[in-house]
Amino acid sequence: MGKITTFNNLISVAEDLSYKMDRREELVAFLKQFPGRVVSCEYKLIRNANETTLLRRYYWNCPISLIQHRLHELFGHFMEREEVHEFVKEYCPSMKEYDIEIMGKSKPKYKSIAAESFTNQDFLLYIEELRAWAKSALDIEIKEPDPMYKIVEYNDV
Repeated sequence: MGKITTFNNLISVAEDLSYKMDRREELVAFLKQFPGRVVSCEYKLIRNANETTLLRRYYWNCPISLIQHRLHELFGHFMEREEVHEFVKEYCPSMKEYDIEIMGKSKPKYKSIAAESFTNQDFLLYIEELRAWAKSALDIEIKEPDPMYKIVEYNDV
């Protein structure tokens, strides 16, 4: 561990100090080492590239919900969220995996957003295509995902 120095009740941690905390309790225990002092922390939120929980929450609650309501307005037919999800994949080229032949007819096979191989970058590309399609086909503006959702892939932490 690096050197921790103090000056006028401010704590300075040497650049080479790296303290990885997976649980809140560890952070609290670490900060309790400096009672009555001002602690300035710099942190990065790092998530596994395949952990798309925040993007999934955004996807189901923002684009899919907005498209669901707009399709109901336009056509008077209510579709469940899962139906909307399957419907919109057809309009996003990045979601097409390959064509399969069934009884002499070609049918596209689409990627699953639940697959472990579906990365954050795949999800973000899909969302961008979906936003563009919704704007041109349905005349609705879908807000971008929060920048914190644009998680960078990493190899080793």
